[in-house]
Amino acid sequence: MTAFTSIHDSFAHATHHWPDRPFMEVLPRTADIYRIAAEEITFSDAMDEVDHWADRFDTAGYSAGMRIGLLLENRPVYFLILLAANRLGLSVVPI
Repeated sequence: MTAFTSIHDSFAHATHHWPDRPFMEVLPRTADIYRIAAEEITFSDAMDEVDHWADRFDTAGYSAGMRIGLLLENRPVYFLILLAANRLGLSVVPI
């Protein structure tokens, strides 16, 4: 069994092994509530979004040990930003 040092490491491992498998399913009810697409998000597509957010935080000057507050409720993007923050060593404070 592989030991991971972060949730992002575990996510990256899964993405490497199963890029086309579903990571998350946005159900129609959730999509209606948040006005987003009802869709299946693969590990590969999720990793693209995680990398996008991590790059944005890095460019903005965020670094390991810092905290970010997220007011996103239980939206799918919350989990993608959580993984991006984890990749950079940021702590997330859900608001």
